[in-house]
Amino acid sequence: MLWLTSDFHFGHKNISKYAGRPFPRGEAGVAAMNDALVDAFNAQVAADDDVWVLGDVALGRLDDSLAMVARLHGRKVLAAGFAQVLPGSALAGPPARLVLGGHRVLVSHFPYAGGGDSHGEDRFAQHRLPAGEDWLVCGHVHQSWRQRGRMINVGVDAWGGTPVPEAQLAELIEAGPQDRDILPWP
Repeated sequence: MLWLTSDFHFGHKNISKYAGRPFPRGEAGVAAMNDALVDAFNAQVAADDDVWVLGDVALGRLDDSLAMVARLHGRKVLAAGFAQVLPGSALAGPPARLVLGGHRVLVSHFPYAGGGDSHGEDRFAQHRLPAGEDWLVCGHVHQSWRQRGRMINVGVDAWGGTPVPEAQLAELIEAGPQDRDILPWP
């Protein structure tokens, strides 16, 4: 199976506050968040599944981040975001092209220009593709939206802490461009 996800932010002490994650502040909250993300991921992803992680894996100590990634099931392909890039994994430079359920899509950490981000603006404009007709699967926007037109955000904050299977992305594409709100965390 193929899965896509983004924006774990393992080790990030303030991400719960910024992205509305249901974890308390402090070291205990970060540890609980890290464990919950790994558990939710591994409950769905098998050891022989392929997973594209579209950036921002971690914002913490590299040793701790590597330990979290090592606990994740599947064969991981990492697309660059702005958190630490972890050695020992394939790295895809944005944008890449994938076929999801028979549909050709672009994948990138960033949404199209004009797609906003978690801070209500278009930061990092130099890394964004100009808005186009292609479907774009991205991350970066955290809890801002799950789908906006032809852009689908696979970040954990839009999907209740879980990765997104290829079949579900294909269903969204087949349903056509629309706007979808995020799913709640359990």
